[in-house]
Amino acid sequence: MVGSAGIFRLLVPLLLVGVGFAQLVDPKLPPQAFIINFGNLTPAAVGQGGTLTVASMGNTPSLIDAGVTFARVRLNPGGANSPHIHPRAVEALYVIRGTLQVCFAEENGGVTICNLIRQGEATFFPQGTIHSQQNVGHQTAEFLAVLTSSNPGTLTVSSRFFSLPDSVLSAALHLPAANTDSIRNGIPANPVPA
Repeated sequence: MVGSAGIFRLLVPLLLVGVGFAQLVDPKLPPQAFIINFGNLTPAAVGQGGTLTVASMGNTPSLIDAGVTFARVRLNPGGANSPHIHPRAVEALYVIRGTLQVCFAEENGGVTICNLIRQGEATFFPQGTIHSQQNVGHQTAEFLAVLTSSNPGTLTVSSRFFSLPDSVLSAALHLPAANTDSIRNGIPANPVPA
């Protein structure tokens, strides 16, 4: 369970962004519409490495035009949320349980940052950076991610990269074109196993 102090540390910076802007909510929504129960949502991704459940404007009416998206991610031991990019959002992450290795990489010439974060700790990934999370513990890890957009977008690096033509991949990776297809077909569903 997420403690109130942890939620406070995670959400205050996000809430301060909206200071000075009044936003009206749909008066037809009942008060319960503003409670997000991840147990009632269908996971957006199920892989051998875990599950990813998203609360967004597409499945949670109170989030329409709210400027925020939530995700609960559970990773099996060794499982990882594949390297990905959110082109329209910063991602803040709070560890509910477990230990994660979290990394992000800036554009060419920028820095790559990796850290271990544990239960009760939080971090963030700047908008547009390639980032990932991996469970480095021996138990299931769980975290809550908050993205600063109603439509953050997600570009999973491996699957999008290998959607390019074989000739381009062959040149970029210095591999025979026949090898790129076998790599493409071997990419596991996200979250990925160890």
